[in-house]
Amino acid sequence: MSLEKSIVAEINRRCACGMIKALGLEFTTVADTTISARFQVTESLLTPMGLLHGGASLAVAESVAGVGSILKCEAGTMPVGSQVVANHVSSARLGQILSVTGTVLHIGKKTHLWNIDIVNESGALVSTLRVTNHIVPVEK
Repeated sequence: MSLEKSIVAEINRRCACGMIKALGLEFTTVADTTISARFQVTESLLTPMGLLHGGASLAVAESVAGVGSILKCEAGTMPVGSQVVANHVSSARLGQILSVTGTVLHIGKKTHLWNIDIVNESGALVSTLRVTNHIVPVEK
């Protein structure tokens, strides 16, 4: 197994709980400046009108950026989400598989800035988001 595949497998193992599990996020690739995942639009992620809930997209973006930042943090520090700005440009419906790509824009000692794009199976943009993570000491 390649190093990237073993890192992705470990990320998925550690993230098989909580919100990431509820979203159904599966991480697929990790590179120096990007991290990718996918998820299926399930009934629990829908609005009453049958469309992907915008809040689910925000949770997906913060989750992907958070995992990306964890991989970039120095020992003894961890990321905490502090801001998510979203533009939802098209809808997604039940059953669709959406791909998520996080691209790091800034890695500083105190903040990380990520751009997150969520696209449908045809490659059309569903949402584009900016996530700011503050880097804080790990509490013991």
